[in-house]
Amino acid sequence: MHLKSLTDEQREILEGPPTGRQHNEDFWLLNLWPHQLRVKPQMRRTFNWAKIHRYARSLAVTGQINEILVNCVSDEGFVVIAGGCRFRAANMTSVRLRCKVFKNLDPHKLVIIQQDENLHDDVRADEEAIAVAENYFDRKALYPDMTMAEYCRDTGKSRYQVVNAVAFAVDLAPAVVNMVLRRWISFTLACQDIKRIKAHQRQLDIALDVFLFKLSPKEARDRINMVVWEESGQDTMIANWGGDTWIDDQRRIHLDVETHKKMNDAIGFFQRLMILLKNDALPRTYLTPAVMAKINNIKEVIEEFEEVMDGIKLECSLGSADV
Repeated sequence: MHLKSLTDEQREILEGPPTGRQHNEDFWLLNLWPHQLRVKPQMRRTFNWAKIHRYARSLAVTGQINEILVNCVSDEGFVVIAGGCRFRAANMTSVRLRCKVFKNLDPHKLVIIQQDENLHDDVRADEEAIAVAENYFDRKALYPDMTMAEYCRDTGKSRYQVVNAVAFAVDLAPAVVNMVLRRWISFTLACQDIKRIKAHQRQLDIALDVFLFKLSPKEARDRINMVVWEESGQDTMIANWGGDTWIDDQRRIHLDVETHKKMNDAIGFFQRLMILLKNDALPRTYLTPAVMAKINNIKEVIEEFEEVMDGIKLECSLGSADV
């Protein structure tokens, strides 16, 4: 929306003295319609639409409680900094929103305000980690002498949270981060264990192992420990094992002796394999001879199951004929 389309009342407020200060910046309180606002991507990448519907009902019945933070830019209009959920709720009810309007914030200041506000929201750990890391580095660029302890004090985050966030955003292969965001592997495993591996390609191999072969946390850590040991150049009998020998041992699928359990595990494996293929998330480098041998073994499980079922069907048909 262009600022020329402001009402006289809105323009008078915006051109008058500021209403107050927040984040060391002046702001003006202004009531704006949803169509007067624009939303740019924020920290939150996923939205709880049931919660937004509750917001909408609350806006219609009891009104708005917290203001939306907005940046007023001469050539862009009003851009939402924080309050994306409330903005979406207002769009459903067509009510005016009470906004704290800042003017022409510079990019660094805008990001810091946006992230400071959103860090207090109930967001997923992986999304929060990315935002914390971005916020930390943005502040570090503005205040080079800032220590991590000072950052933790200002944001209310523990050192443990910040270190994990930086590791998640910086130390992990982008493809591994994407797997966490898709909830294919856990955030905790990625930022505490997989990040210990230096080579990004090997990080991705481990992440694919965890997802495809449903490795338990202990199995994953054993494999990660082995890779870290190899990267450190430790000359041990275990480190000198053939890679395929170790990989084949760690990538086993725990199949129960019961045929239907084997079948369920095999079907689950191929379902996860199809997810990776459909999302173009399975690099050719991952398909080593050991992995292909394991895939062939799982195919044999399905063939074995089909033979068992054919035998059962045959026995049933013969039994029916005897009757």
